[in-house]
Amino acid sequence: MSKSSRGKDYLRERASEINSLTNIVAEHDKSLAEYYVGREFYVDRALNFDDHATFFVGPKGIGKSAVLQMVRLLRESETTRIIEIAPDDLAFQSLANAQASTPLLLEGGKYQWMFKSLWDYVLTVEVLRHEIPATGLGYILDKLFGVFRGESEKAARRLVGMTFTDEGHPKTLTDKMLDLINEIELSAGGTPGHVGARIELGPNPGEGRELQILNLVNKVAKHLGELLSRRYYLLVDDLDLHWNGTDIQNWFIAALFYSLRRMDRNKIKCVVAIREQIFRELPLEDRDKFRAGVCSVNWDQVTVKKIVQMRLARVLRHNESEIWTGLFYQDVFEQLWQHSTGTPRDLLRLTHACLNEAQKRGAKYVGEHDVTSGIRQFSLQRLDDLESEWAFKWRGLGHLARRFRGWPKEFSLERIQELLIEIGCDFENGRVEAERYTWVRGFVEDPKAFAELLLTCGFLMHKLSRTDAPRVFDPSGGDRVSNASYFAIHPMYWLGLGIVGA
Repeated sequence: MSKSSRGKDYLRERASEINSLTNIVAEHDKSLAEYYVGREFYVDRALNFDDHATFFVGPKGIGKSAVLQMVRLLRESETTRIIEIAPDDLAFQSLANAQASTPLLLEGGKYQWMFKSLWDYVLTVEVLRHEIPATGLGYILDKLFGVFRGESEKAARRLVGMTFTDEGHPKTLTDKMLDLINEIELSAGGTPGHVGARIELGPNPGEGRELQILNLVNKVAKHLGELLSRRYYLLVDDLDLHWNGTDIQNWFIAALFYSLRRMDRNKIKCVVAIREQIFRELPLEDRDKFRAGVCSVNWDQVTVKKIVQMRLARVLRHNESEIWTGLFYQDVFEQLWQHSTGTPRDLLRLTHACLNEAQKRGAKYVGEHDVTSGIRQFSLQRLDDLESEWAFKWRGLGHLARRFRGWPKEFSLERIQELLIEIGCDFENGRVEAERYTWVRGFVEDPKAFAELLLTCGFLMHKLSRTDAPRVFDPSGGDRVSNASYFAIHPMYWLGLGIVGA
């Protein structure tokens, strides 16, 4: 479809389709398989039981949830074999509330083994519940008795009692976990929520007092593969939905990693989507042991261009070959790429903003002015995203970033030090604006650490020297800020901040 063959109101007539570009998220997209690009990179690994890839790690918007959705779609005929663990099941807030009255949760770092046992328990029961769903409680009891071989029928019934309500309905994962915590406290000689100093638990279940209930849990988890007649996909997504970086959340997620890594790979394929930011925060010992199971999700420019191109063509019912030479005034993808993080979600949001601008002026196609206006709108949105994405750790980061309004594109460490002095004066003078980010007080005397913070969140890019090309900061790869470092504001924020020379 050429520009001349399209009617004047072409874009206006497709207003609802244009809006759907950013409204349809991967995990709800039933048509994703029709235009998914690069299945061989990640999806095939997620489907393959012989591939150790378990944890699909990457930045927000890179397409981690899309990998899980493809597993759902490509194994749709075997839905009983797909087990979902969602953030609502984890109910982090309930666990945080229980922390106040449960000493074992207050000292979670000391009892990492207990958190792993909690996951062993709930995951094992979830899998058993899907093995033959119709048989329910009786089937699970029979399986547990087979594992215990008469050791403790009473304990087996307690485990099942923590799994189902009195009416026989499955309890939530959070309720199972809290019930198991109570059982641990009772087994150790205390009362639920009041362990106190009477109990001395060692760093492992076998040390200190023997806790029978944990031994039973570990035994069931160890023999889980023997109890299953078929294979299962265990999908864990959206761990960042209710995550705010508290110690208890990080302990629980780290324990989930340990539990999943030990599950029977012959019978269970675990696929976990986790944001890179969360993965870095997890208290994992011996991270190298997870290396084989970690798959970093990232796309190059050519692939992302293809992803966006296919999505636009399908949603707008447009000829795919004319997306960048007909729908847009010229091949502007390079420009769009530079003003984003390069994730598929960012590029879809940015093209959506450009299309909206063209639609508002009743154009047949996206012109140069529409692209500039779209980039500016997107830039302002991403400043707001800084505020929301990092509120758990650096409240007011979006407001702080706006203090760079009118700055040059690149500057030295000395300029950052001057900014910190200004902010320090604001604190001393009681300026209301500075109260939005009081945590900056801790960086006033440490400009290098402050610069690393802004680099880590992606607001700044790093230059090893004044003449060096800007690059994304990678602390895990050995990047460090030095006195010779220069910095560049990420182009994504230029138009939103009115950066000089942008």
